[in-house]
Amino acid sequence: MRPRTILRRWWQATNGPADRVPRLVGAAAATVGAVLLADREAGFRAWEARAAGALLGLSTDAAVSVPPSGTSLFWDLGTARADGVMITAECTSAYALIVLLLLTGAVILWPGVRASAVVVAAVAAATVLSGVNLLRILLIALTIRQWGADNWFDLTHVYVGTALSLLAAMLAALVFALLLRRTTGRRRSVPGR
Repeated sequence: MRPRTILRRWWQATNGPADRVPRLVGAAAATVGAVLLADREAGFRAWEARAAGALLGLSTDAAVSVPPSGTSLFWDLGTARADGVMITAECTSAYALIVLLLLTGAVILWPGVRASAVVVAAVAAATVLSGVNLLRILLIALTIRQWGADNWFDLTHVYVGTALSLLAAMLAALVFALLLRRTTGRRRSVPGR
């Protein structure tokens, strides 16, 4: 099918400017959000380090520190147990959120789905992705604090952390799909089919 035909069918399937404009604005906003998140990924990692530090401080008696650079998390400074982790580009949920934003921008254009439902599904999926990643960082920090980095970092970071990241991606996709399915109307996306 030619792009012109696809555009014509989309135009016919939408319910006039009141339906088209919010969809186009939503798709553009999600795409711009993805580009901005890609550009500001280090700032997002700093937020993840601060959030993980706050959770670590709540879950232990450790003195937690996040330096101004923002992407590292240290605990028990000034003691023999001092240690820390760095939130690298491989450890962040930013890239999964970028994919989610691009997916949201594409799905919001689909006439058979309410735009508000797409936004709700995207927010829920983003919460799952970010929440599980913070849990993963916290688990790595707690394990290192309890048993040391020498024996446990590889296990928690590479194996358990990877499993949690995959679980987060699958769970976020499931949440996104289920929320869209529950709120999708019975309208056909293309007239005459």
